[in-house]
Amino acid sequence: MWRAVRDLAAGEVVAWALPGDRTCAGFARSAVGDLLGGLRIPLEIVRDAQTMVSEAATNAYEHAHIPLGTPGGWELWAFRAGRGVVCGVFDPVPDKPLPARPVRPDPLLEHGRGLAILHELSRGAWGVHRTRGQLGGHVPGKVVWFRCPVTVDLPVLVPRDEVEMARAVRDRLRARGVEGTILASCSRMACVSVCRGLDVWCRDGRFFVREAARSIVWTGEERAVVVEHAVRRYEETRCLPGRS
Repeated sequence: MWRAVRDLAAGEVVAWALPGDRTCAGFARSAVGDLLGGLRIPLEIVRDAQTMVSEAATNAYEHAHIPLGTPGGWELWAFRAGRGVVCGVFDPVPDKPLPARPVRPDPLLEHGRGLAILHELSRGAWGVHRTRGQLGGHVPGKVVWFRCPVTVDLPVLVPRDEVEMARAVRDRLRARGVEGTILASCSRMACVSVCRGLDVWCRDGRFFVREAARSIVWTGEERAVVVEHAVRRYEETRCLPGRS
C-alpha cells in the first residue's frame, strides 16, 4: 500500500478494478481501509469512508448493469484533493445517471438508503458526473464520488516547472481518451487547451482552469482533480445535442 500512498503524494489517481459481482462492496471496503489506514487516518473516519464506498459500490452493482460487449467495468478510485482524499466508484453506464442529491429514504424500505448515507457521512461533499474510466482504456461512464471528512499530511512530489506540469496534464488527458488537446508555452507559463472554452494554465506551481466566465485555482499536488474536472467537462461537451 506504500506505493498507493506515494502515488497520492505525486498527484496521481490510485485505481482498482472492482469484481463484477456482489463481492465488489467488500473489495472496495478492504481497499479503502488499507489505503486510509496507511495514511494514519483516525479509525472512525476510516470506517465512515468504508461505509460510503460500500454504498457506492452496491449502487453500481444494483443499478449500473453493464450490457454485454461493453468494454471496461466497475472501478474504485482514490486521489488527493488539497489536504483531503476523494474516493469514487466508476461504472461504464453514462446514460443512467443518479440523482444529484438523495431523495428522502423510506425508513420501512431495506434498499434505497445508500445515497442518503453517503450524503450524511460525507457532510454533503459528494456527487456524480460523467467521466471516463481510469483502467482498461478510456471507456465513457460516470463516477459517484465523495470526499473523506479529514485532512492528511502528505509530501509534495509533483513537478513545479510549468511545462512539466502542463505536459503531465496533457498526457493524462490523452490516456483517458480526451482528443485534440494542445500544449503551448511562453515565459513562465504553459497552457493545455482541452476543448472549446476550457484551458488549463500552469504558473507558479499552480493550475488555473479557465472556462466560460470563471477561473478555478488548484495547487500543483491537485493534478488528479484538475484532470478529472477536464475529463468531466470534455464528456459533458461531447454529449451536448448535435455533438457525437
